Amino acid sequence: MDRLISIGELAELKAVSVDTIRRWEKEGKLESVRTDGGHRRYRLSDFVEQKIGKTIAYARVSSHDQKADLDRQDAVLSGYCQSFGWEYEVIRDLGSGMNNKKRRLTLLVNRLEHLKIKPIKAFIPRGDIFVVGSKDESFGNQVCQWNGDRLTFRVPKCLEARFGKTVSSEVGDFERNINRLPECGAKTWHFYRKSGKWVIAVQFTPKPVKRTSKERLFGCIGIDMNPGSIGWVYVDPEGNLKAKGQISLQMGLPCGKQQAQIVDACLQLAAKATEFECPVVCEKLDFSTKKESLREKSRKYARMLSSWAYSEFYKQLNAILSNRGIELIAVNPAYSSTIGLVKYLRMYGLASDESAALVIARRAMKLSEKIPCFLTAYSEVNSEKQVGREWNQLNKKIGRSAKILRHCDYYSVSNWSFLVNLDAGEAQALRKNV
Repeated sequence: MDRLISIGELAELKAVSVDTIRRWEKEGKLESVRTDGGHRRYRLSDFVEQKIGKTIAYARVSSHDQKADLDRQDAVLSGYCQSFGWEYEVIRDLGSGMNNKKRRLTLLVNRLEHLKIKPIKAFIPRGDIFVVGSKDESFGNQVCQWNGDRLTFRVPKCLEARFGKTVSSEVGDFERNINRLPECGAKTWHFYRKSGKWVIAVQFTPKPVKRTSKERLFGCIGIDMNPGSIGWVYVDPEGNLKAKGQISLQMGLPCGKQQAQIVDACLQLAAKATEFECPVVCEKLDFSTKKESLREKSRKYARMLSSWAYSEFYKQLNAILSNRGIELIAVNPAYSSTIGLVKYLRMYGLASDESAALVIARRAMKLSEKIPCFLTAYSEVNSEKQVGREWNQLNKKIGRSAKILRHCDYYSVSNWSFLVNLDAGEAQALRKNV
Protein backbone atom coordinates (compact mmCIF):
# COMPACT_ATOMS: atom_id res chain seq x y z
CA MET A 1 0.00 0.00 0.00
CA ASP A 2 1.41 3.39 -1.03
CA ARG A 3 1.51 5.74 1.93
CA LEU A 4 0.27 9.35 1.57
CA ILE A 5 2.00 12.15 3.46
CA SER A 6 0.98 15.74 4.16
CA ILE A 7 2.63 18.85 2.76
CA GLY A 8 4.32 19.51 6.11
CA GLU A 9 5.83 16.01 6.21
CA LEU A 10 7.07 16.39 2.64
CA ALA A 11 8.63 19.77 3.44
CA GLU A 12 10.46 18.20 6.38
CA LEU A 13 11.58 15.28 4.22
CA LYS A 14 12.96 17.59 1.50
CA ALA A 15 14.33 20.11 4.04
CA VAL A 16 12.48 23.01 2.40
CA SER A 17 9.60 25.26 3.40
CA VAL A 18 5.93 24.56 2.77
CA ASP A 19 5.77 27.51 0.36
CA THR A 20 8.52 25.91 -1.72
CA ILE A 21 6.49 22.70 -2.00
CA ARG A 22 3.47 24.70 -3.18
CA ARG A 23 5.62 26.54 -5.74
CA TRP A 24 7.06 23.29 -7.07
CA GLU A 25 3.55 21.93 -7.50
CA LYS A 26 2.47 25.03 -9.47
CA GLU A 27 5.54 24.64 -11.69
CA GLY A 28 4.59 21.03 -12.38
CA LYS A 29 7.55 19.49 -10.58
CA LEU A 30 5.34 17.64 -8.10
CA GLU A 31 2.04 15.81 -8.30
CA SER A 32 -0.43 15.66 -5.45
CA VAL A 33 -3.73 14.01 -4.69
CA ARG A 34 -6.64 15.58 -2.85
CA THR A 35 -8.54 14.11 0.07
CA ASP A 36 -12.28 14.35 0.48
CA GLY A 37 -11.70 17.48 2.56
CA GLY A 38 -9.60 19.12 -0.17
CA HIS A 39 -6.21 18.70 1.55
CA ARG A 40 -3.01 17.99 -0.39
CA ARG A 41 -1.42 14.58 -0.04
CA TYR A 42 1.71 13.19 -1.71
CA ARG A 43 2.76 9.64 -2.42
CA LEU A 44 5.76 8.74 -0.30
CA SER A 45 7.06 6.38 -2.98
CA ASP A 46 7.55 9.36 -5.34
CA PHE A 47 10.22 10.82 -3.05
CA VAL A 48 11.72 7.88 -1.18
CA GLU A 49 13.57 5.19 -3.04
CA GLN A 50 11.98 1.80 -2.57
CA LYS A 51 13.79 -0.47 -0.17
CA ILE A 52 15.80 -3.29 -1.66
CA GLY A 53 15.34 -6.63 0.02
CA LYS A 54 13.37 -7.43 3.12
CA THR A 55 12.88 -5.54 6.39
CA ILE A 56 13.52 -7.62 9.50
CA ALA A 57 11.55 -6.78 12.66
CA TYR A 58 12.48 -8.37 15.98
CA ALA A 59 10.09 -9.02 18.90
CA ARG A 60 11.09 -10.66 22.19
CA VAL A 61 9.68 -11.49 25.62
CA SER A 62 11.27 -13.22 28.61
CA SER A 63 8.80 -16.00 29.44
CA HIS A 64 5.91 -18.03 28.07
CA ASP A 65 3.53 -16.12 30.34
CA GLN A 66 4.11 -13.00 28.23
CA LYS A 67 2.70 -14.44 25.02
CA ALA A 68 0.10 -11.64 24.87
CA ASP A 69 2.89 -9.06 25.00
CA LEU A 70 4.71 -10.88 22.20
CA ASP A 71 1.59 -10.81 20.03
CA ARG A 72 1.18 -7.10 20.76
CA GLN A 73 4.78 -6.37 19.70
CA ASP A 74 4.24 -8.40 16.53
CA ALA A 75 1.14 -6.38 15.65
CA VAL A 76 2.85 -3.01 16.24
CA LEU A 77 5.90 -3.92 14.15
CA SER A 78 3.78 -5.36 11.36
CA GLY A 79 1.58 -2.26 11.25
CA TYR A 80 4.60 0.01 11.05
CA CYS A 81 6.18 -1.91 8.16
CA GLN A 82 2.86 -2.13 6.31
CA SER A 83 2.37 1.64 6.56
CA PHE A 84 5.49 2.10 4.41
CA GLY A 85 4.64 -0.70 2.05
CA TRP A 86 7.74 -2.67 2.95
CA GLU A 87 8.32 -6.36 2.44
CA TYR A 88 9.00 -7.52 5.96
CA GLU A 89 9.43 -10.46 8.28
CA VAL A 90 8.81 -10.45 12.04
CA ILE A 91 11.12 -12.68 14.07
CA ARG A 92 9.56 -13.73 17.39
CA ASP A 93 11.94 -14.78 20.16
CA LEU A 94 11.73 -16.03 23.71
CA GLY A 95 14.71 -15.45 25.96
CA SER A 96 15.69 -14.08 29.34
CA GLY A 97 17.53 -10.79 29.64
CA MET A 98 20.06 -12.43 32.01
CA ASN A 99 21.91 -14.36 29.29
CA ASN A 100 22.63 -14.39 25.57
CA LYS A 101 20.74 -17.58 24.76
CA LYS A 102 18.41 -16.07 22.20
CA ARG A 103 18.23 -18.35 19.19
CA ARG A 104 16.23 -16.02 16.97
CA LEU A 105 18.48 -13.06 17.72
CA THR A 106 21.55 -15.10 16.86
CA LEU A 107 19.90 -16.12 13.60
CA LEU A 108 19.12 -12.48 12.84
CA VAL A 109 22.73 -11.42 13.51
CA ASN A 110 24.01 -14.09 11.16
CA ARG A 111 21.61 -12.98 8.43
CA LEU A 112 22.79 -9.38 8.77
CA GLU A 113 26.47 -10.19 8.33
CA HIS A 114 26.27 -9.46 4.63
CA LEU A 115 25.37 -5.82 5.37
CA LYS A 116 28.98 -5.13 6.33
CA ILE A 117 29.99 -5.27 2.69
CA LYS A 118 26.92 -3.58 1.25
CA PRO A 119 26.98 0.13 0.25
CA ILE A 120 25.15 2.62 2.50
CA LYS A 121 22.82 5.16 0.92
CA ALA A 122 21.95 8.39 2.74
CA PHE A 123 19.53 11.20 1.90
CA ILE A 124 21.25 14.62 1.99
CA PRO A 125 19.02 17.74 1.85
CA ARG A 126 19.78 20.20 -0.90
CA GLY A 127 22.50 22.70 0.06
CA ASP A 128 23.67 20.68 3.09
CA ILE A 129 26.81 18.60 3.58
CA PHE A 130 27.31 15.69 5.98
CA VAL A 131 30.80 14.25 6.41
CA VAL A 132 32.04 11.12 8.15
CA GLY A 133 35.44 11.96 9.60
CA SER A 134 37.97 10.78 12.15
CA LYS A 135 40.68 12.14 14.41
CA ASP A 136 43.44 11.16 11.97
CA GLU A 137 43.86 9.29 8.69
CA SER A 138 43.24 5.92 10.25
CA PHE A 139 41.08 3.03 9.03
CA GLY A 140 41.39 4.35 5.48
CA ASN A 141 39.55 7.61 6.23
CA GLN A 142 41.23 10.38 4.25
CA VAL A 143 38.21 12.65 3.70
CA CYS A 144 38.03 14.70 6.90
CA GLN A 145 39.99 14.96 10.15
CA TRP A 146 39.50 17.06 13.29
CA ASN A 147 42.26 17.13 15.91
CA GLY A 148 40.39 19.18 18.49
CA ASP A 149 41.33 22.58 17.08
CA ARG A 150 41.44 22.39 13.30
CA LEU A 151 39.15 20.74 10.76
CA THR A 152 40.86 19.50 7.58
CA PHE A 153 39.28 18.33 4.32
CA ARG A 154 40.99 16.42 1.51
CA VAL A 155 40.39 18.25 -1.77
CA PRO A 156 39.26 16.19 -4.79
CA LYS A 157 41.94 15.53 -7.39
CA CYS A 158 40.27 17.76 -9.98
CA LEU A 159 40.44 20.78 -7.65
CA GLU A 160 43.93 20.35 -6.23
CA ALA A 161 45.42 22.84 -8.71
CA ARG A 162 43.08 25.53 -7.37
CA PHE A 163 42.90 24.81 -3.64
CA GLY A 164 45.81 22.47 -2.90
CA LYS A 165 45.60 19.00 -1.44
CA THR A 166 43.76 20.05 1.72
CA VAL A 167 41.75 22.95 3.09
CA SER A 168 41.52 23.56 6.83
CA SER A 169 40.05 25.97 9.32
CA GLU A 170 39.95 26.44 13.06
CA VAL A 171 36.54 25.42 14.35
CA GLY A 172 35.01 27.04 17.42
CA ASP A 173 36.35 27.77 20.87
CA PHE A 174 35.67 24.46 22.56
CA GLU A 175 38.08 24.94 25.44
CA ARG A 176 35.42 26.66 27.55
CA ASN A 177 33.73 24.56 30.20
CA ILE A 178 30.30 25.47 28.89
CA ASN A 179 30.81 23.58 25.61
CA ARG A 180 32.23 20.35 27.07
CA LEU A 181 33.18 18.91 23.69
CA PRO A 182 34.96 15.58 24.33
CA GLU A 183 38.09 14.62 22.41
CA CYS A 184 36.78 11.12 21.80
CA GLY A 185 33.34 9.85 21.01
CA ALA A 186 30.92 10.22 18.10
CA LYS A 187 30.19 13.68 16.70
CA THR A 188 27.79 14.71 13.95
CA TRP A 189 28.93 17.70 11.87
CA HIS A 190 26.42 19.74 9.87
CA PHE A 191 27.59 22.30 7.31
CA TYR A 192 25.21 24.80 5.72
CA ARG A 193 25.28 28.21 4.05
CA LYS A 194 23.76 31.25 5.77
CA SER A 195 24.11 34.90 4.74
CA GLY A 196 26.92 34.05 2.34
CA LYS A 197 28.98 32.21 4.98
CA TRP A 198 29.48 28.61 5.96
CA VAL A 199 28.01 27.70 9.34
CA ILE A 200 29.09 24.56 11.21
CA ALA A 201 26.94 22.86 13.83
CA VAL A 202 28.11 19.88 15.84
CA GLN A 203 26.05 17.47 17.91
CA PHE A 204 27.74 15.41 20.60
CA THR A 205 27.35 13.86 24.03
CA PRO A 206 28.95 16.33 26.45
CA LYS A 207 31.53 15.14 28.90
CA PRO A 208 30.49 15.38 32.55
CA VAL A 209 31.45 18.46 34.54
CA LYS A 210 33.08 18.13 37.93
CA ARG A 211 30.72 19.21 40.70
CA THR A 212 31.81 22.55 42.18
CA SER A 213 28.95 23.14 44.62
CA LYS A 214 28.98 21.65 48.11
CA GLU A 215 26.25 19.51 49.64
CA ARG A 216 23.01 21.26 50.52
CA LEU A 217 23.59 20.79 54.26
CA PHE A 218 26.47 23.29 54.08
CA GLY A 219 24.23 26.09 52.79
CA CYS A 220 21.99 26.90 49.84
CA ILE A 221 20.83 29.74 47.65
CA GLY A 222 17.04 29.89 47.44
CA ILE A 223 15.25 31.74 44.65
CA ASP A 224 11.67 32.82 44.09
CA MET A 225 10.53 34.25 40.76
CA ASN A 226 7.74 36.81 40.64
CA PRO A 227 6.61 39.44 38.13
CA GLY A 228 9.21 42.18 38.07
CA SER A 229 11.96 40.50 40.10
CA ILE A 230 13.71 37.34 41.22
CA GLY A 231 14.41 37.21 44.94
CA TRP A 232 17.43 35.25 46.16
CA VAL A 233 18.94 34.56 49.59
CA TYR A 234 21.96 32.64 50.85
CA VAL A 235 21.42 30.50 53.96
CA ASP A 236 24.29 29.16 56.07
CA PRO A 237 24.46 25.57 57.46
CA GLU A 238 22.42 26.62 60.54
CA GLY A 239 19.63 28.01 58.37
CA ASN A 240 20.39 31.67 59.08
CA LEU A 241 20.24 34.40 56.47
CA LYS A 242 23.70 35.56 55.33
CA ALA A 243 23.07 37.37 52.04
CA LYS A 244 20.08 38.50 50.02
CA GLY A 245 19.19 40.42 46.89
CA GLN A 246 16.82 40.94 44.00
CA ILE A 247 17.31 40.69 40.24
CA SER A 248 15.02 43.08 38.42
CA LEU A 249 12.98 41.85 35.46
CA GLN A 250 11.39 44.19 32.95
CA MET A 251 8.04 42.84 31.81
CA GLY A 252 6.40 43.25 28.40
CA LEU A 253 9.61 42.93 26.37
CA PRO A 254 9.73 41.34 22.90
CA CYS A 255 10.61 37.66 22.76
CA GLY A 256 14.28 38.18 21.87
CA LYS A 257 14.94 40.80 24.56
CA GLN A 258 13.06 38.78 27.14
CA GLN A 259 15.22 35.76 26.31
CA ALA A 260 18.39 37.84 26.75
CA GLN A 261 17.09 39.20 30.07
CA ILE A 262 16.38 35.68 31.36
CA VAL A 263 19.86 34.47 30.39
CA ASP A 264 21.45 37.47 32.13
CA ALA A 265 19.47 36.74 35.31
CA CYS A 266 20.56 33.09 35.23
CA LEU A 267 24.20 34.13 34.81
CA GLN A 268 23.92 36.39 37.87
CA LEU A 269 22.55 33.51 39.93
CA ALA A 270 25.31 31.23 38.66
CA ALA A 271 27.90 33.81 39.74
CA LYS A 272 26.38 33.92 43.25
CA ALA A 273 26.37 30.12 43.47
CA THR A 274 30.02 30.05 42.40
CA GLU A 275 30.89 32.69 44.99
CA PHE A 276 29.25 30.79 47.87
CA GLU A 277 30.10 27.31 46.46
CA CYS A 278 26.60 26.05 47.12
CA PRO A 279 23.63 24.60 45.17
CA VAL A 280 20.65 26.63 43.99
CA VAL A 281 17.16 25.71 45.21
CA CYS A 282 14.00 26.56 43.26
CA GLU A 283 10.35 25.62 43.21
CA LYS A 284 9.20 22.49 41.47
CA LEU A 285 8.29 23.35 37.88
CA ASP A 286 4.50 23.41 38.07
CA PHE A 287 3.64 26.44 35.95
CA SER A 288 -0.15 26.09 36.19
CA THR A 289 -0.01 26.13 40.01
CA LYS A 290 2.30 29.13 39.98
CA LYS A 291 0.01 31.09 37.70
CA GLU A 292 -3.02 30.07 39.75
CA SER A 293 -1.41 31.40 42.93
CA LEU A 294 -0.61 34.66 41.19
CA ARG A 295 -4.14 34.88 39.84
CA GLU A 296 -5.40 34.74 43.43
CA LYS A 297 -3.29 37.77 44.25
CA SER A 298 -4.04 39.74 41.11
CA ARG A 299 -5.07 39.01 37.55
CA LYS A 300 -2.45 41.51 36.48
CA TYR A 301 0.31 39.33 37.98
CA ALA A 302 -0.98 36.24 36.20
CA ARG A 303 -0.86 38.04 32.86
CA MET A 304 2.58 39.51 33.52
CA LEU A 305 4.19 36.17 34.38
CA SER A 306 3.37 33.99 31.39
CA SER A 307 3.97 30.25 31.49
CA TRP A 308 6.54 30.65 28.70
CA ALA A 309 8.69 33.10 30.66
CA TYR A 310 8.49 30.96 33.78
CA SER A 311 9.41 27.70 32.08
CA GLU A 312 12.09 29.34 29.93
CA PHE A 313 13.77 30.79 33.02
CA TYR A 314 14.13 27.42 34.73
CA LYS A 315 15.19 25.71 31.51
CA GLN A 316 17.99 28.23 30.98
CA LEU A 317 18.92 28.15 34.67
CA ASN A 318 19.26 24.36 34.64
CA ALA A 319 21.45 24.46 31.50
CA ILE A 320 23.72 27.23 32.78
CA LEU A 321 24.18 25.71 36.24
CA SER A 322 24.84 22.19 34.93
CA ASN A 323 27.50 23.53 32.56
CA ARG A 324 29.29 25.01 35.58
CA GLY A 325 28.99 22.00 37.87
CA ILE A 326 26.38 23.62 40.14
CA GLU A 327 23.51 21.51 41.45
CA LEU A 328 19.93 22.72 40.94
CA ILE A 329 17.46 21.38 43.53
CA ALA A 330 13.68 21.60 43.18
CA VAL A 331 11.46 21.49 46.27
CA ASN A 332 7.74 21.64 46.97
CA PRO A 333 6.85 25.34 47.42
CA ALA A 334 3.71 24.72 49.51
CA TYR A 335 2.97 27.69 51.81
CA SER A 336 6.45 29.14 51.22
CA SER A 337 4.99 32.62 50.68
CA THR A 338 2.87 32.49 53.83
CA ILE A 339 5.71 31.13 55.97
CA GLY A 340 8.11 33.75 54.68
CA LEU A 341 5.68 36.61 55.25
CA VAL A 342 4.74 35.52 58.78
CA LYS A 343 8.15 34.42 60.11
CA TYR A 344 10.93 36.18 58.20
CA LEU A 345 9.60 39.30 56.47
CA ARG A 346 9.70 41.50 59.57
CA MET A 347 12.55 39.59 61.28
CA TYR A 348 15.10 40.29 58.54
CA GLY A 349 13.45 43.22 56.74
CA LEU A 350 13.02 41.26 53.51
CA ALA A 351 10.92 41.70 50.42
CA SER A 352 8.14 39.18 49.85
CA ASP A 353 10.06 37.22 47.19
CA GLU A 354 13.20 37.17 49.36
CA SER A 355 11.27 35.80 52.35
CA ALA A 356 9.78 33.04 50.16
CA ALA A 357 13.27 32.26 48.80
CA LEU A 358 14.52 31.90 52.38
CA VAL A 359 11.85 29.31 53.13
CA ILE A 360 12.65 27.42 49.92
CA ALA A 361 16.37 27.27 50.80
CA ARG A 362 15.65 26.06 54.35
CA ARG A 363 13.25 23.42 53.01
CA ALA A 364 16.00 21.97 50.80
CA MET A 365 18.18 21.70 53.93
CA LYS A 366 15.42 19.68 55.70
CA LEU A 367 14.86 22.39 58.32
CA SER A 368 11.40 22.54 59.92
CA GLU A 369 9.09 25.55 59.76
CA LYS A 370 6.81 25.37 62.78
CA ILE A 371 4.31 28.11 63.52
CA PRO A 372 5.75 30.65 66.00
CA CYS A 373 4.56 30.33 69.59
CA PHE A 374 3.09 33.83 69.61
CA LEU A 375 0.62 32.70 66.90
CA THR A 376 -0.52 29.32 68.13
CA ALA A 377 -2.61 30.83 70.94
CA TYR A 378 -4.51 33.08 68.53
CA SER A 379 -4.96 30.84 65.52
CA GLU A 380 -6.16 27.78 67.51
CA VAL A 381 -4.29 25.34 65.32
CA ASN A 382 -4.38 21.64 66.05
CA SER A 383 -0.90 20.70 67.26
CA GLU A 384 -1.51 17.02 66.53
CA LYS A 385 -1.81 17.68 62.80
CA GLN A 386 1.11 17.94 60.41
CA VAL A 387 2.98 21.23 60.08
CA GLY A 388 1.65 21.75 56.57
CA ARG A 389 -1.94 21.54 57.83
CA GLU A 390 -1.17 24.06 60.55
CA TRP A 391 0.08 26.56 57.99
CA ASN A 392 -2.93 25.83 55.81
CA GLN A 393 -5.27 26.61 58.69
CA LEU A 394 -3.37 29.78 59.55
CA ASN A 395 -3.31 30.86 55.89
CA LYS A 396 -7.10 30.56 55.72
CA LYS A 397 -7.56 32.63 58.87
CA ILE A 398 -5.27 35.35 57.55
CA GLY A 399 -7.15 35.33 54.27
CA ARG A 400 -10.49 35.79 56.07
CA SER A 401 -9.21 38.69 58.16
CA ALA A 402 -9.41 42.34 57.14
CA LYS A 403 -6.17 43.36 58.85
CA ILE A 404 -3.77 42.00 56.24
CA LEU A 405 -4.60 42.88 52.67
CA ARG A 406 -1.13 43.49 51.22
CA HIS A 407 2.37 42.19 51.84
CA CYS A 408 3.48 45.44 53.44
CA ASP A 409 0.79 44.98 56.11
CA TYR A 410 2.88 42.21 57.68
CA TYR A 411 5.42 44.85 58.80
CA SER A 412 2.83 46.69 60.90
CA VAL A 413 1.26 43.69 62.63
CA SER A 414 2.39 43.59 66.27
CA ASN A 415 -0.67 41.91 67.77
CA TRP A 416 -2.22 38.86 66.15
CA SER A 417 -5.23 38.78 68.45
CA PHE A 418 -7.55 39.47 65.50
CA LEU A 419 -7.14 35.79 64.55
CA VAL A 420 -8.94 34.55 67.68
CA ASN A 421 -11.95 32.44 66.68
CA LEU A 422 -12.27 34.24 63.36
CA ASP A 423 -14.97 32.41 61.41
CA ALA A 424 -16.41 33.08 57.96
CA GLY A 425 -19.29 35.25 59.27
CA GLU A 426 -17.00 37.50 61.28
CA ALA A 427 -14.62 37.83 58.37
CA GLN A 428 -17.41 38.95 56.08
CA ALA A 429 -18.57 41.55 58.60
CA LEU A 430 -15.03 42.87 59.04
CA ARG A 431 -14.52 43.23 55.31
CA LYS A 432 -17.72 45.23 54.95
CA ASN A 433 -16.44 47.71 57.51
CA VAL A 434 -13.09 48.17 55.76
